Amino acid sequence: MLFFVIGEFVWPEDIPSEQGACSVMVADWKRVYSDGSRESVKLPGFWEEKRDVTVRVETQLPDGQEETWGCIRSSQQDIRVFVDGNLRASYSTKDTRLFGKNSASAYVFFKIYKEDAGKVLAIETISDSSYSGRVNQVFVGEKQDIVNRFLKENGAVLIVAFVTAIISMITVVASLILAFLHKKEIDMVYLGLGTLLTSIIIITESMIRQFFLPSITVATNVGFFATMLAPYPFLVYANLIQGKRYQKVYIPVFFCIIANFVLSTVLHISGLVDFMDTMMLDYILIIVSLVVGGATILWDLKNHRAKEYREVAIGLIGIVLAGFFEVYYVYAPGVAGGFVFCTALCFLLLMASLKTGRNMQAIEKEKQRAIVTGEAKVQFLAHMSHEIRTPINAVLGMDTMILRESKEMHIKEYALDIQNAGQTLLAIINEILDFSKIESGKL
Repeated sequence: MLFFVIGEFVWPEDIPSEQGACSVMVADWKRVYSDGSRESVKLPGFWEEKRDVTVRVETQLPDGQEETWGCIRSSQQDIRVFVDGNLRASYSTKDTRLFGKNSASAYVFFKIYKEDAGKVLAIETISDSSYSGRVNQVFVGEKQDIVNRFLKENGAVLIVAFVTAIISMITVVASLILAFLHKKEIDMVYLGLGTLLTSIIIITESMIRQFFLPSITVATNVGFFATMLAPYPFLVYANLIQGKRYQKVYIPVFFCIIANFVLSTVLHISGLVDFMDTMMLDYILIIVSLVVGGATILWDLKNHRAKEYREVAIGLIGIVLAGFFEVYYVYAPGVAGGFVFCTALCFLLLMASLKTGRNMQAIEKEKQRAIVTGEAKVQFLAHMSHEIRTPINAVLGMDTMILRESKEMHIKEYALDIQNAGQTLLAIINEILDFSKIESGKL
């Protein structure tokens, strides 16, 4: 793994391509309105526009145009690319998606030929979302070079997310095995699930997902599902390691997360409200979860109770800070979204593993102590039952002699009572001895 990570980021590139052939398209773009009027614009551009309104931008390809490829990213939009009025490329998932109002974001490639020199290149976007009125940057170059650029810009975060996903799955499986072996709930299961959901979010929302996932529509929906549910296992984990001291604070947040998931999913599948339109509520719940979790940790620190989970407390604080950073990233494109949070998650898993290891060690010590105590008890019972039975047999033997030799009836009655009571006591002692042999495996 170390060789793979270092090699991919340090080793010289050896992918076949024309280096430097990918660049941002420099052109005089015009926004074309429905009434035919034009306005000079720059890409990327965003204009306040009603939903389901087509936004069209145009430019004239330069004389001496060489054969190349163009590429533009859709943002929850349908896209059509025209050259000289002829449709050159289009993208829409209207006929393939099961539910939802908009196409998943994707890179759309289109071919530009030599004979296109001097012709008009037009791009149209349409969306029933907050991305209506947005047109992204256009890249030109060899197709492989364009892909390589996107992979280079986003590959590091994706690799970290995959590694985090693998670690989280190992954590979940190992925790379930420990829970089965020790017959005890292991809180690391919830941390592993939360980490796995976060990794899924980063993988399914990656800008290069179309290069390794067959259905980006499914990936988009899975990303939304994971985003809505991700805070839940983290809060459950925090609640458990804090001894459920703040459960009354966590329960309303649990309820809101589940309610938001169910309601948003129903509205999205029914076609009434798209996931994009409920995303703000998702981020609000994430922020609330971060604030509640962070506040309880700080309160424990103040009251010197965080020492119960000191390793995890450090990791959780890191997660809270990284979470706020990721929420900020949504409104600050250009930051390496996901990388910081994945790093914080791996750090938290490490800290939680140390805590779990410490707990398992304590459980094992307690188990050994219980075994030693049990063995001592068994030995004590066996020894005492043997020591007590010897004098009882002597008493019963002397009583038998009294019954044989005494002629007085009231003496015989007393001796008979002694015999009955002695036999009962001897039977009890024998049962105790048998029980001690069963426990020691010697019966």
